[in-house]
Amino acid sequence: MDFKEALLERTREARKQIEAYEKSLDVPRRQYRHQFALVMQTKNLINQIFNTVVQYFPNAETELTHSVDEKTGEICPLMWTSSCCILNFASNTTYRFPVPTRFAIKILVANNLLNVNLVSGYSMGHEAIKKDAKSYHTVLKQLQYNGNSYYNGPYNEEEIKSATEREILRLLDTYQEKVKLF
Repeated sequence: MDFKEALLERTREARKQIEAYEKSLDVPRRQYRHQFALVMQTKNLINQIFNTVVQYFPNAETELTHSVDEKTGEICPLMWTSSCCILNFASNTTYRFPVPTRFAIKILVANNLLNVNLVSGYSMGHEAIKKDAKSYHTVLKQLQYNGNSYYNGPYNEEEIKSATEREILRLLDTYQEKVKLF
């Protein structure tokens, strides 16, 4: 299964969970306590990812986002925004998130996800600011999630791109395991 197919598979699963979440808005009040705990767990996980990125990219502009249902005004919790940052689940929603390297741009463009808004001190729009290869490698070598560097090899664009794709999928899978709506 290639990266695009893997993303689509996870997108479908996430859509199902979001649909289930929307239906759950009508459940009795006592169940909201459980939902609130899941929302907080989700928010904490997202904060952990943001904090990891910001630690090594202090110039990155970060923004935690949420989605608002236009019909009901209901605020969707902070879900599917950073750990699933490159996925778009609603045609009228643009998620903003920090982009650690220019390889994220290549992945977005390659998968036709151009409606996602990239915000970073290192990447602007679809064109990344040119940075020295060594500085990229240094930062990539330090960028960690849960203590595990996702790329430690020599500077190689294809290898780093592949490692970034694998890390995105790993984050999505980790998120699915940690936050189960039902």
